[in-house]
This record gives sequence, C-alpha cells and structure tokens, in this order.
Amino acid sequence: MPTDLPNLSRPAELAVIGAGQIGFRHLQAMGRLSFPARTWVVDAVKSAAESACTRAALGTAEVARAATYGELPPSLAVAIVATTADCRLAALEQLLGATKVHHVILEKVLFQTDADFHRAENLLAGFGTTAWVNCGRRLYPIYQHIRGELARRSEPMLLNVTGSNLRLGTNLIHLVDLFAYLTGSVEMTVDAAGIVDPPRPGKRAGCIEFDGLVQMRTPRGDVACVQSLGAPGLSRHATVRCGDATWLLDEMSGALAVQEVGVFHFESVAIPLQSEMSHRFVEQLVLQSTTRLTPFSDSVALHRQMFAGLDAALSPRWPQWASGGARPIT
Repeated sequence: MPTDLPNLSRPAELAVIGAGQIGFRHLQAMGRLSFPARTWVVDAVKSAAESACTRAALGTAEVARAATYGELPPSLAVAIVATTADCRLAALEQLLGATKVHHVILEKVLFQTDADFHRAENLLAGFGTTAWVNCGRRLYPIYQHIRGELARRSEPMLLNVTGSNLRLGTNLIHLVDLFAYLTGSVEMTVDAAGIVDPPRPGKRAGCIEFDGLVQMRTPRGDVACVQSLGAPGLSRHATVRCGDATWLLDEMSGALAVQEVGVFHFESVAIPLQSEMSHRFVEQLVLQSTTRLTPFSDSVALHRQMFAGLDAALSPRWPQWASGGARPIT
C-alpha cells in the first residue's frame, strides 16, 4: 500500500476522469472536503470538462482543467474514473501511464468483457495502485446499521428489492454488492432466468436495460430477490429479514419500518446523494489509505458471478447479449 501520501500542508491533488452526469456529481462533492484540494478534470471532450468545472460550486477548493492526461501533476492522491464501461479500461490505462496514482475509484459496471477485467487486474498490480469500486449503498448509514445488526445474528438473511423500472442493466451490480455487503460473503450464485423479454434501449447508445426477477444465494443459505417491474408507479423498496427482525426501507423517501421481537416502529432515515458521499471516501483514502467502498478484487468477483448468471440466461435469448464478448450494459 502506498505510504508517500500527500503532505496536507499543500492541497491534495485529485482527479475526476469523465465529466458526464456521475463525474459531475463526484466533482460537486469535492467542495465538501475537510482539507485543501485541487481537482483536475479530464474528459475526451475538452468543453465537457470546462463546463463541469464552471458548473460545480466547490467553495474554497481549487479546480484545474486538464485537457489531456499529460497535463496532470506527477502524482495524484485519488482519481475517480467515471467514464462509461466500454471505455473505462482505456481511460485507466491512459491515467496510470501519465501519472502516479495512489488510489483509484472506479465506477460500475466495471467493464463489459472478460478480457478487460483481466487486463485491468494486471494493470493495477503492475502500477501498485489500490482500487475501489463505487457501489455507494455501503456508505448509507442505514445499511451500515443493518449490517451491524445482522452480524449479531446467526440465521441466514433474506433481502428483497422491488420497484418499477429498476434499470437492472445499470443497477443490478449495486444490489449484488449490497447483498455481499450485508452477508459478508463475496461468494454467491446469480440466477437471472426470471428476466423478461424483450430488453429495451438504455440511456447510453448501444446499451440495454431490462426488467424481471433475479435471485442470488450464498453458500450459507442467504437469499436475495430483486424484481424490477415494467409498469410504473412502485417506489423502490428494500426489505431485509433475519430471524425475528425485519427492516423495510423505501429508498426513495427514506421511510423505514422496523420489526424486532414483534414490536414495530417507524422512522425516517437519510438516503445520501452521490454529491453528498464522494468527499467522504476521498477523505478516508487520503487520510487513512482505506475506505468503506468495495475493494476492487471483491467487486471483480461479484461482477464475474453476476455475468455468469446473466450470460446463462440471456445469451440464448438475446443476440445482442455478449456479442463479440461484450455485455451491452454500463
């Protein structure tokens, strides 16, 4: 693990790679940092980086626009790679080839092909960069609380997530990761046979979204069921059951119902936005060299198990799935 972290007597050097919607949310959060920082913004379209810097209100933080990777400083404390999945490996290669990066945060879906996963693993190992994946439910206080409660119980747990238009192509990995986080297990099987036909076009050109039922199971017997309904109108709800305890959370409103030993109570909990979280994991990495986000190796294992389930269910049905080895989700 890198030991020559920045001297905070001068601004920490940070970077956001990719100035789209999610990259902009990360950039907004840098204005919440508790220490001075300079955030460099790199995008294939220079005007997009300039626009993001102009729009972001960063308070006392300094923002520098970087038109090319070659303009980055010699060393970065943290870089966030917020490109789409199809070009994430290329962005990572350019970034690590241009400057020393102590820690990198990668957006998900990580990559679309098996080859890209393998190349990324070798690349990060070769440069000695620690990597983490932004599956942000691990930073929700309510899920941290539930995970602590589950750790005190020995029974297998059940996770149910339901809602309209969950966009499983984009978001299934978030729920696979949540299941792994709550159970403490990165080993699971993923059954995607319940995904319904046909897929629909995604927000990104060439990508797809889909609805239906996906089920997961750990070797211990923990079970997760994720159901996305094509019909509109149902808010996204997550229910966790273990023994005599149940938590029912409306992730959109923050309304929470808890049942323990037959006693119900209701409360409202905070569901943080990305722009309210990114500075927290950057601070953790700069100051402590660790974060609560998913370690890269764990996320790779989860992606591979998810893709195994999706490949088995979708390759025989959808010609565009894994065409040329690439899964069309990001």
